Amino acid sequence: MMLKFIKEENKNIIFLILFISLILVCLPRFDRADRGPVKQFVGNDELYEGLPIDILIYTKYITYFRTGNGADQINPPYSYRVLVPFLASQLPYSPMTSLNLINLIFLLIGLIFLYKILKITGVRFDFRIVGCLLYIFSFPMFYYATSGYIDGSFVGLEITVIYFILSRNIIAVFILIFLGCLLSEKIVILLPFMIAFLYREKISLNSSLLLTIGFLLIYFAVAIAVRKLAPSQTQGYVWLPGELFLMQNIFRPKAYLSFIITLGIPGILAIISYFKFSAEKVKTYSYFYIGFMTSIALYIYSFFSAWADGRTIWTIYPFAIPLTVLYLQNRKKLNDKIFLIN
Repeated sequence: MMLKFIKEENKNIIFLILFISLILVCLPRFDRADRGPVKQFVGNDELYEGLPIDILIYTKYITYFRTGNGADQINPPYSYRVLVPFLASQLPYSPMTSLNLINLIFLLIGLIFLYKILKITGVRFDFRIVGCLLYIFSFPMFYYATSGYIDGSFVGLEITVIYFILSRNIIAVFILIFLGCLLSEKIVILLPFMIAFLYREKISLNSSLLLTIGFLLIYFAVAIAVRKLAPSQTQGYVWLPGELFLMQNIFRPKAYLSFIITLGIPGILAIISYFKFSAEKVKTYSYFYIGFMTSIALYIYSFFSAWADGRTIWTIYPFAIPLTVLYLQNRKKLNDKIFLIN
């Protein structure tokens, strides 16, 4: 019955269900309420004024945008992540609630563009819905999405940028890269993906160089500007490698457990797809594999320069989900052929 319902003519009602499902998945941890049995599984390490340091500073940043006060309480690199606190400051709710509503909006936008990515990649409708379900019913969506961090907004924007790269809308890409630089310095992980896509699609060398240089110019221009204009000039860790971070992370079981749980089904099946696909298919989707590996590299780098947890590896989902559903679709075709032969 359910399979008969998943048809393109029912797309509107299906998307309504997907939107509601995403909100419901985020609800238990929304505003760090940790409703019901969730509370006993939530870690309370490294709390400042009852919150992790980054969440505390984001809420203070929102207050700063609303009042102009508290600049001395906003430290790098959080002071460089302007976009989400600024947008949240425009909403008439508490700083935490406003922050998480912005995350939710970005994640819903990401759901729409994930569907579009799967469509443009040649995934049929029912497997597009499978991809959307993998995005929604995932550990990072439940645990991190609306608990006060800005990673949900980043993933939503990351998906949107990927769609416009694939659809070759260069103006939209540059605008979104600019916004992404204001959201988080991690947007740079999309550069290898874009270069791989330009190479795979045989875009002319001049155009490829122009796009790559444009990406880098926007990235460094925004990075310099926010460092000069950010409300606080106090020094922070800003992702610089150090022995202290390595020693903190290497002996933290959560650093490994959160990696495995967040990697989840999409991450595992994306890895399997690399070994199961023909060499030609791996070449065809090479830009997704490059994006996947870049996210893994970012996680490894976080061991030396930040607090390594599942939020960093969540960035693989926009690359892993297309690979996963393409792999599942390919298996379905092979099984159908075997069935017909028999």
